[in-house]
Amino acid sequence: MTAVQTAHQIIESAIVEYGRPNWVATVPMSIRQAVSPSDIEQMLAAATANPHIEKTDAIIEQTMVQWCTAHLFAHITQHDLAATLGITPERARRLIDRHADRYRKVQRGLWEVRDPQADRGH
Repeated sequence: MTAVQTAHQIIESAIVEYGRPNWVATVPMSIRQAVSPSDIEQMLAAATANPHIEKTDAIIEQTMVQWCTAHLFAHITQHDLAATLGITPERARRLIDRHADRYRKVQRGLWEVRDPQADRGH
């Protein structure tokens, strides 16, 4: 396997794992320079064509809201949410913190899924 093929594989796996805007931060410049910009554009276009690969914040938040609506009053951990959304536990914790209206802390590391509209009505 040549160095260019190895660089292609590294870039492709980084795009799949980290998504369109973040892959650049994980791949060293020397590897990025080994692949032509047109090849990188093709890899990015392929990742964008498959929504399961490209996990933007908007897609993740939309999926989270749908899941929360379907699982009201469920008790979850950040690891449960991470597994459900296909993200890291750290990112799941940031989502929980950012959406405090959807999650009520029950105890350390455990949250209850809430309905923000129903909670405002009381």
